[in-house]
Amino acid sequence: MKETLQNIILDNDSNDGFTIRKQTFSNEISFKKRILRGIIDRVNLSNCLFKTIHLLRTSFCDCIFKNCEIIHSEAIKIDFEETIFKNCEFKQVNFGWSYFTNCPLLELRLDDINFEGTLMSD
Repeated sequence: MKETLQNIILDNDSNDGFTIRKQTFSNEISFKKRILRGIIDRVNLSNCLFKTIHLLRTSFCDCIFKNCEIIHSEAIKIDFEETIFKNCEFKQVNFGWSYFTNCPLLELRLDDINFEGTLMSD
């Protein structure tokens, strides 16, 4: 049975301090989840929908988001390093106090986004 992102999140009851490395997820829907202090490394996500996802102090490194939608969610104090966002849509997302370094943002659609305190470099 193929492991899904939803199952990984559900298997970790506290959603506190978990790690996902070198995985690919596509055509998934995740909603009403809270993730604290996660490490997501070399993960590819395509055609995924995330709704009411709340991330706090999570790190994304060398990831790819392609054709993904993130709606009504919080991504507060997140570190995005060398993560590619291509053809994604963000609606009502709070990226407050997050850090984007070397993150190509390609063909994005943004609606009602909070970037307060967010730093972007390169």
